[in-house]
Amino acid sequence: MVGYFHRLLTVRKFVAADETPIQVLKEADRRPQSKSYVWLFRSGDDGLNPIIIYQYHPTRNGDAAAKFFQGSAAGTYINVDGYARYNKLKDFKRCCCYAQIRRYFLEAIPKGKEKDYTDPAVQGLLYCNKLFEYERGYREKGLSYKQIYNRAERIRNLLGRRNWLFCDTTDGADASMMVYSLLETARANGLNPQKYLEYLLEARPNKNMSDEELENMTPWNPEVQECCVNKS
Repeated sequence: MVGYFHRLLTVRKFVAADETPIQVLKEADRRPQSKSYVWLFRSGDDGLNPIIIYQYHPTRNGDAAAKFFQGSAAGTYINVDGYARYNKLKDFKRCCCYAQIRRYFLEAIPKGKEKDYTDPAVQGLLYCNKLFEYERGYREKGLSYKQIYNRAERIRNLLGRRNWLFCDTTDGADASMMVYSLLETARANGLNPQKYLEYLLEARPNKNMSDEELENMTPWNPEVQECCVNKS
């Protein structure tokens, strides 16, 4: 299923990515204290069914993103931060995350100058605030994504951040990321994540199934929605 989600995501016009540290104790030729990374790839706010995929990678090298989006079309829009390694997505159109830009403006304001509207950092902060006001207004009006230009969103939502500190092995890290991908994609589509995972364990999707068969097991399939919907 995660492989199918991956294939669907690489043909989307709007995507997003982020990365966050993780510790994996048993990595070849690396100390247990070494910093590894979880990469998050997801669909943008394009009005289509949400897809969220986590991947473990031993480094923060941009090769992880370049490999993931290898099949994507030139001109795909991607919402990311200013990390230089995303430059490896050469044919993509980068969209800045204004939530992060706003934070830098906020940190740059001198003490006691918070209301000094002649200060460049204050002006930058107010500019970002104005953009967020526009976005809230767009949501209230129910405008489609085609009517909204280069929206930024916060995408990091890794499960378990407060419940565990590390993975033991690389196989364990890979398995955890697959489970998180299934659970978070289910949640984003309004399903009860546990019910969806139980559904997949019973349905047993496998690599011999066609994409048409796998489509019938997606969180947005009407029959799956009926049996796994989150009623809370």
